[in-house]
Amino acid sequence: MPLMTIRLSGAESARIATLAKKRKVSRSELVRQALAALERGERKSALDDWREVVGMVEEGPRDLATNPKHLKGFGRWRR
Repeated sequence: MPLMTIRLSGAESARIATLAKKRKVSRSELVRQALAALERGERKSALDDWREVVGMVEEGPRDLATNPKHLKGFGRWRR
């Protein structure tokens, strides 16, 4: 496999290392996956953008979407 050298800032290198660690792949594999995604024109979903913060809130009603008490007036204009 051919070897390629690129120049990155310290912050860019750290970002690649952090992403690779989160995904449990090597830095080289992460770059290969990113290149393949670019070729496919793959787009990220809103969930991908928010994945790190989804589920952070531990307080609040657990039955928000199912309890009729919380749904009273849902979908109506408030005046």
